[in-house]
Amino acid sequence: MRQGFKEQRQEYLQITQQQRQEYTRLITEQDQKFTQLIIEERNERQQGQVILQQQIDHVVNELKQEHQQKSQLAQDLLADVEAIWQQIDRDYQHQKFAPGRLAQLHQGLELARTNIQNGVMEAAIATTQQTYLELADLRLELEQKEQEWLLLYQAALEDLKSLITEVQANRNCEVEVGQGDETETFKLEVDYWVNGRLTEYEQELKQLETQLQTQSETLTTEQIKQLSDQILAQQPILGEIVEQAKLSILGSQLRVEIADRVVDVLESLGYRLLDPESDAVYEGSDQRNAFVVKVKNVAGDEVVTVISPEAEFGANSVSINTFSEILIDEQTTKENAEAIFTALNESGVQGNRPTECYEKPQAAYKDMEKVKQSNQTQTKGL
Repeated sequence: MRQGFKEQRQEYLQITQQQRQEYTRLITEQDQKFTQLIIEERNERQQGQVILQQQIDHVVNELKQEHQQKSQLAQDLLADVEAIWQQIDRDYQHQKFAPGRLAQLHQGLELARTNIQNGVMEAAIATTQQTYLELADLRLELEQKEQEWLLLYQAALEDLKSLITEVQANRNCEVEVGQGDETETFKLEVDYWVNGRLTEYEQELKQLETQLQTQSETLTTEQIKQLSDQILAQQPILGEIVEQAKLSILGSQLRVEIADRVVDVLESLGYRLLDPESDAVYEGSDQRNAFVVKVKNVAGDEVVTVISPEAEFGANSVSINTFSEILIDEQTTKENAEAIFTALNESGVQGNRPTECYEKPQAAYKDMEKVKQSNQTQTKGL
């Protein structure tokens, strides 16, 4: 029985040992499995952390690259727009046509530069783009205004040069006097017959030309327009001056014709023109002045008739001066004047002032040689 119990105990111990070994093996296997799982989980976690870090690094790098790209874009854009600003400042007359505008736009560039320094790239890019658009508008506006100014300036200068050339071409002109076969053509110096008015007119035009040429950098569009209007207003004056010269020579010839009629009348009253060369002269030997004619009768009485130009072109006044060695017969003098006045009216001479008969003759007209040498120049009219 003891032997049987011992065998049972041995069998039990053996079974227990086997179970313990099995448990130990299972525990060991479980421990190895858990350890492996832990290792695998740790490896996976570490690998995940590496991947996550790589992803984080990638995102950070992308952000850095994006920031660098934006920074580079902002700087490049600012440099390009600054170049446009400098080109407008250098090549366009912005102070004349848009004063202060370009300086105002430079403030936008300074703001963009400050934003770049502070790392606010989006704001810098937006500000620079807006400044670029405004610079483009300004450049277009300046081109239009400069083109308008240039066209107006060239037109004004060409009109002025043409007018000066026309003045120089009209320094001499021809005028016909008489009718039919008796027509005579006179070539006259315009400036002489208008007492230098043509030269004064040319000088005024040249002063305008000098103003245009020397002040071209400062003249505004409005000033150019005003000068153009002034030049336009000057254009008809040349025709007026030439017409005045023609009227002047016609008036001079008319004074000679009036003198001829006066001589005819006085010859019918017993007077004679003794010396046509010395007794029928222009005052001061100047055809623009009064024409003076002297006749004499057998009694020695002298009648000096002065045909003087008046302010109205083509109009002349006639004055009669009687010189006598004895007492002047006032009645005869009045009759002479009346006869002359009637003859002038009947001959169709128009535009003359009333004939004057002086009770006391003008002593300046007694000596015809002195009349001829007189320096006095008539300024009323010719």
